[in-house]
Amino acid sequence: MKKFFVTLLLALFLAAVYAAEPMTAAAYIKAHYNDWPGVIAAEEAGAVALTGKYTADIPYHTARWYVGTLTDAGLYELTEAELASEKPNYPSAYLTLFRLGARATDEVIKAKAVAELSANLESPDYSRRYHANLYLSKIYAHKNVKNYAAIMELLKQGRGSGEAAKVAVAALLASKEQPPRVIFETLAAGLPELARRNATAAEVSGLVSQLCTAAKRANVPDVEVYNALRSLRREISDKAVGTTRYAQEWGLAVGKLDARMTNYR
Repeated sequence: MKKFFVTLLLALFLAAVYAAEPMTAAAYIKAHYNDWPGVIAAEEAGAVALTGKYTADIPYHTARWYVGTLTDAGLYELTEAELASEKPNYPSAYLTLFRLGARATDEVIKAKAVAELSANLESPDYSRRYHANLYLSKIYAHKNVKNYAAIMELLKQGRGSGEAAKVAVAALLASKEQPPRVIFETLAAGLPELARRNATAAEVSGLVSQLCTAAKRANVPDVEVYNALRSLRREISDKAVGTTRYAQEWGLAVGKLDARMTNYR
């Protein structure tokens, strides 16, 4: 019994010690979503410790940027150094470039962020390519930018992200800034490649619905719509093979697509 209590006391002591140890800025933001003033206060109080490593520290520097104690150039320089490192963390670095591209007041820095992402849309590194496409299109879709024409140009090439494409197409269908025929042709040209590389099953299903809406408004012949949907199906059918959750999600998307296609035969 005595041994049991000694072990219990030791466990409680170690738990208290580890609980008192400061966490990283990344861990703080993960636990307190977007609490930017909080991470600064936690660092000042010693509850958050900086490590000198970009991925762990960048939420703290981002917080300083949001409150105005770090300039656009300062945040960009930190990210530029990470990208020049031996093993860059592209998800973290490109998220920062997205924030700069959408919110920076320094136009030079904003242009540099966009240029870095634009230059890597076809990178041989999957993570770099995927996050470049994702965050460049998110810049264009951001409320401060709303460059839907740029998103549609990316979409036409099979680039960008499904999320941003949906936002742009919905806005253009509502505003009538682009003729429905042009929207249909853009989706027909780029959706198969976008679906193969950068879009989720749910995003693809949403874009298919938008394609059909644009086709209806533009009086596109059924055979054209069918051919566009068939081209898409060829690119995504392999994703639905298997029993994983991923395959099941794509199986649902393919099933919905097949149902759509029967309407145009």
